[in-house]
Amino acid sequence: MTTVTDRVQVESMAMFAWLMLPESDRFYIARRLDELAKLAPDEWPEPEVRPLQHQAGIWLLESQNDFRVFFRREADGKLTVRDIVIQALIDLFASQKAEAAT
Repeated sequence: MTTVTDRVQVESMAMFAWLMLPESDRFYIARRLDELAKLAPDEWPEPEVRPLQHQAGIWLLESQNDFRVFFRREADGKLTVRDIVIQALIDLFASQKAEAAT
């Protein structure tokens, strides 16, 4: 686990994605998550932040430049980044799943 701010940390499995982000995007995501950590989840703005329906306790932040940040809130209030992907990758997997179903 790597601490990014007092309230934000990145899981080791997400570090590669984190380090591959442009510095400006890392800064933006860290700042935005730090702001969200100060609020209760029911105060987080939708649709920018929303819970994943299929995985309890995991939230999705729609960040700038089409980055999607999957994170969880810890018991101490910190937010932990679990993964970061671009929207195009999500769309690709969704279309492949739809094609496989037909």
